[in-house]
Amino acid sequence: TLSAKISHKLKPKPRPKPKPSSPRASDRPGPLPTVPPFPKVNPKPKPKPKPKPKPKPKPKPKPKPRPRPKPKPKPKPNPKGALAPGRNYKMSSRSRPRRRTRDADRPYDPETNSPKPLRRILTHPGGGIENPNHTRNDDKHEKDTREGSFAATFRSRGTVLVTLMVVQSLSGMILGSFEGLIQDHVVVTLFLTMLVGAGGNAGNQSTVNVIRGLATGEINPRTRWSILLRECKLGLGLGLLLCGVAFLRVVLWGYDMASAVAIGTASLVIVSISAVVGAALPLAFVECGIDAAHAGPAIQVAMDIIGVTCTCIICSFVFTLFAPGMDAVDGPGEETMLTEGVI
Repeated sequence: TLSAKISHKLKPKPRPKPKPSSPRASDRPGPLPTVPPFPKVNPKPKPKPKPKPKPKPKPKPKPKPRPRPKPKPKPKPNPKGALAPGRNYKMSSRSRPRRRTRDADRPYDPETNSPKPLRRILTHPGGGIENPNHTRNDDKHEKDTREGSFAATFRSRGTVLVTLMVVQSLSGMILGSFEGLIQDHVVVTLFLTMLVGAGGNAGNQSTVNVIRGLATGEINPRTRWSILLRECKLGLGLGLLLCGVAFLRVVLWGYDMASAVAIGTASLVIVSISAVVGAALPLAFVECGIDAAHAGPAIQVAMDIIGVTCTCIICSFVFTLFAPGMDAVDGPGEETMLTEGVI
């Protein structure tokens, strides 16, 4: 066809390939050297790749040892070890713990307030409560206590008990001076042990509370007056309570009204005084450098003397006041009770 002819004419003609030129004699390669054939060798199997070993965990670095603190020098023991009477021990502003002002003058009551942990306050051989801010060598003190505990304790307690026994003889002298009152009104003898015992119990309660406050540090020169005022109020309230109980006891036993009034009034006065004296004795012992633990037996002896004195004075006054209306016999069953030993 026409289109085929036209396309055939339009196609470019291929160029002729150049003829290779004949190599020169110098360029021709010579005969190849004869090489002996290689022996046939069985091919070695390729080795299997070894598994890569797992990396070992790195060891943790050891902590560096902390430097040991230097030992503190041992404080020198105080030769006296007790609070000097009349001296005010105050802490510096740096060492004093901060607390609110309203808690500074708050009185301590072991019965209502939760007590703080007791600090170790020991007594030196001469007696007296040590300064809580003073540090001492506890090992040396314990060694001395173990070696001479029996002899020192026996000597200390024996001296106190003998002294109190001698002082307690004053109550017998007081009863001897009121011999006429006791012979005329035997009711005084029957209820005397009850009155003296009530005073000793009330005073012992106050003494134990104050000694505990001194040991914990809650009672100090700033709070002691508030403690004494509080014990006065407590003593008055307890005295009124025991006064009513004693009055009812005398009336129920069949005695006259004068005897009931005398015994009840004596109970009120004795219990009120014993609460104040029981709180003041440990504070006075600390000021004098005496061990406050001796205030327990001391309050018993003191209240024996005070109780006998108050009972005899109050009963003589009341019986003199009611003398015109009194009968010859104090109570209906008095002679029978004396013979049977009922108190």
